Amino acid sequence: MAALTCASLILLVAGTFTSDKAVLWCLVALWPVTVLLAFRMLRRPTGVEGRTRS
Repeated sequence: MAALTCASLILLVAGTFTSDKAVLWCLVALWPVTVLLAFRMLRRPTGVEGRTRS
């Protein structure tokens, strides 16, 4: 997850300083994946308190 976040941030910075379409399309493809995975990690229960019994 950390590598994906770093890659997204690097593409974000590169995208702000360039008009290269390849960089912008990579950012467009990678950013939603990063946000989705971060959201899923934050929603995951972290301990016994968050788990439910079946």
